[in-house]
Amino acid sequence: MVLLTAYYASLMVIILVYLAVRVTLCRRRFQIGLGDGGGQGDPNGNGQSHNSLLGKILRIDVNKGDPYVIPDDNPFHNGGGLPEIYAIGLRNPWRFTFDRQTGNLFIADVGQNQW
Repeated sequence: MVLLTAYYASLMVIILVYLAVRVTLCRRRFQIGLGDGGGQGDPNGNGQSHNSLLGKILRIDVNKGDPYVIPDDNPFHNGGGLPEIYAIGLRNPWRFTFDRQTGNLFIADVGQNQW
């Protein structure tokens, strides 16, 4: 019974991560929103980790490279974290958009019960 419960819990995590993926195209680059993959409080610390793609908005250029290249102006393009990372510290960015006039990024995130 314990193995079956662990199996279904793992399956649910995979499904939730899959459903949390949001992709949008802006300025010929893909932005990909990923949830942190954990329960309440981000128990695995993915949202703040520079070495995990979870809990982030990623940005890649699919018009160049095979299969993609990292834009030069990504924050970790030259090191300090995974180069695909564009925005860090998110729980589950379920919707985001760029202001067409200013280029500002607006993110709707589920957040946490703390400020």
